Amino acid sequence: MTVNWSNNQILSKKRKGTQDDPFISIEESLTCVNCKIILSEVPNFSQKVILNYSEEYSSVVNYVIGDLVYYEISGEKYTYECTANCLNKIPTNTSYWTQINFVEVLNNNKALNKYEYFVDYLNCIVSLHPYFSNKNLICKYLGEGLELIPVTKVWTKSEGGDVLQTLAELIDTSAKSITFHTTSPTVSDGENGDIWFVY
Repeated sequence: MTVNWSNNQILSKKRKGTQDDPFISIEESLTCVNCKIILSEVPNFSQKVILNYSEEYSSVVNYVIGDLVYYEISGEKYTYECTANCLNKIPTNTSYWTQINFVEVLNNNKALNKYEYFVDYLNCIVSLHPYFSNKNLICKYLGEGLELIPVTKVWTKSEGGDVLQTLAELIDTSAKSITFHTTSPTVSDGENGDIWFVY
């Protein structure tokens, strides 16, 4: 494996959190895949990551028990769970809705309850209960920036602790297209030269 070290740096785009270089407020709707959400930036630990369900309440939808929505009150989003089938009943009506509070846990060694989540602040990963897989959530946090890793530092094959191939080599030698999927490809998927990333 030959590596051009002059063009192989991890680039850090981190903010200082000062008045001249403040962290930025980020609110993004992201899909939970395999019980994980990957944030766009490193979240600030002291300000935490706040979650809400991403479907906004609508007065024309017929909701059934268990449906989740967010409802905005004075500019803040709150998540509600439907407790009785309803149409045109706003979430603040406690006869039909219960406010849900997502709770961040600090121990990632326990099974998460439905509305619990764990944040890996170093790697920008939010872990959730399996109920939320393939659902969108709104993640609100202060972004500190991120580190960008070059494809030459991502290995795709190894043997006995030795790297046999990097992502850069794989792309250079065979890639016609790169796509991201939640399942492994079947024989009939894609064309020769397609690269599938499964996450």
